Amino acid sequence: MDCHVTTHALQLSWTERLDVRCFPLNVMAGVRSVVDEFFCMVEPPEGHRADFRAGPNFAVKYVVGVRLADGHILYVSPWYPGSWPDIVALRHCGLLDRLLSGEFLLADLAFVGEGQVLHKVKRWRGVSLTQDQQFYNYVVSSLRVIVERTLNRLSVFQCFNQRWRHGLDRHEDIFQVLCQIVNVDLAYRPLSAHVYNSE
Repeated sequence: MDCHVTTHALQLSWTERLDVRCFPLNVMAGVRSVVDEFFCMVEPPEGHRADFRAGPNFAVKYVVGVRLADGHILYVSPWYPGSWPDIVALRHCGLLDRLLSGEFLLADLAFVGEGQVLHKVKRWRGVSLTQDQQFYNYVVSSLRVIVERTLNRLSVFQCFNQRWRHGLDRHEDIFQVLCQIVNVDLAYRPLSAHVYNSE
């Protein structure tokens, strides 16, 4: 199953992240996309409640990849049980295999463990970050906010804010459709510019 999201009106695809017109400011070499997970509460299948446990709720998660330049959704994985670690879902969905040589994804610390994923430098107890590390973390946070803003657009749909009681196969179809609707919305109501300022 091909998991990337395409919108008929915009013809978005995973390869469109490489269009230089979509990334005018190359502040982090090799980074074109940002990934994050999106949780949706569900009614777990009988006999698999532990697999879908995510904190106090039962959920499925999707790995969502957006274009760094404008937040348009370029990739959506199949759903995975809520108990799966984010890095395991990323490895399983095959997105890493689609990256070119020298290309990186931007993500949060939940995706630590892959050389092709850039994230903030973790601060260990009793160890201070250098000025360079603090600045690097600032840049990463400022750029990564784009995926959070896109996922906020997804979270307005009520079917994601209450427990899904239909079949999980239908859930994946609905999620794909709503991602396409968000892309159309982003075309008419673009996200605000990145916080990061290189000056």
